[in-house]
Amino acid sequence: MWARPVVQLMRASPLATHLAHFLVDPWAHYMAWSMGSRPDGFTWTGWLIMHVGFAMCSVIGYTALAIDVVAAAVQSKVVLAVLLAPIAKQLILASRGIVTQQ
Repeated sequence: MWARPVVQLMRASPLATHLAHFLVDPWAHYMAWSMGSRPDGFTWTGWLIMHVGFAMCSVIGYTALAIDVVAAAVQSKVVLAVLLAPIAKQLILASRGIVTQQ
């Protein structure tokens, strides 16, 4: 969701690449340490980035999911209304005693 714009920014700006490295390097060392492949990889900076980043990504993910669910519900109701509109029109006209030919 956000990786492509970040990569494009990093390709265009050495400063953005340096800032990304500043965040990613401690995180990568912490991840390697937590997976057991780097015994000296624990850093408090990596731990903080990992846990704050995980919380932020969880909020973003659940928000995107909720938006998708609401959009699907709205779309299904719209489709249902469009499909049922002709039938509803005939029922309304019939209740008023108006008969139409099809």
